[in-house]
Amino acid sequence: MLEDFVPHEDPNYTNEILNQASTLVYDQKTGQLIANCRLCLQDNQAAVYSVGVIPAYRGKGIATRMLKRALTVIKDHYPVLRLYVMEGNDAQSLYYNLGFVQGELEVQTMYIPAIES
Repeated sequence: MLEDFVPHEDPNYTNEILNQASTLVYDQKTGQLIANCRLCLQDNQAAVYSVGVIPAYRGKGIATRMLKRALTVIKDHYPVLRLYVMEGNDAQSLYYNLGFVQGELEVQTMYIPAIES
C-alpha cells in the first residue's frame, strides 16, 4: 500500500498531490512489488524521493511510465520536479530523455571516522 511508503515523521514532507503522483507497481501474477516512484516536498518544491525497478523488470519502460505519470499529475501544481542521481548511474539517460536537465553538481564527502584506542 502507498501509505506504507509515506513518511509520517514530518507531515510537511508530502501532500495529497504528491501522493497522487507517486506510483507503486506490482506483478499481477505474484503480487510482488516490482517498482516505485515516490515524490516528496523538499524546500516546498516537488522532488523524487525514490524511484526504482527491481533488476528482473528493468528495461521494460516502467520507470519511464512512472515518471511521465508523476510529471503529468504535478504539472499544474509544481513547475519543477527535482531529482538527485549519482553521477554515472545508468538511469541518467532515462532522466535526460524525459527532459530533466543537470543542475548544480553537489559533492558530499564521506569518511569512516578513526577508531580511538
